[in-house]
Amino acid sequence: MNAEQFVEAIKQYVAESAIKGTSEVLSVPPGRNPAAQLIESSQWYNSLNSQGQEQVMLIAADAVHAAIFSFLCVLDGAKVIDAQHLEYHLFSVNPQNGSSTQLSGSEDNDSLHELYRALY
Repeated sequence: MNAEQFVEAIKQYVAESAIKGTSEVLSVPPGRNPAAQLIESSQWYNSLNSQGQEQVMLIAADAVHAAIFSFLCVLDGAKVIDAQHLEYHLFSVNPQNGSSTQLSGSEDNDSLHELYRALY
């Protein structure tokens, strides 16, 4: 897996999954005894017309994308969270043969956060 494939997988399996899951949970809270806050949020969401629900999901999508973008900035070193550890390196490792590909922190790779931004 290279950096582009990693970012595309993050988009599909993290971002899109979180957005879809949020919509489903707001529509019908899961479980036998959902948290009171979730029930209250669901009742409010379900009281909105379709345009209002769509707007809520656009806001949720923006929040998901901003969180992922910020996290990728940390991996790329574009956002500092610990002054003693300025660099982070992400590798994809093939468990079958032990080979690895550096996904972040390499001069040869595009930054993960910019690759992610290019998808939107």
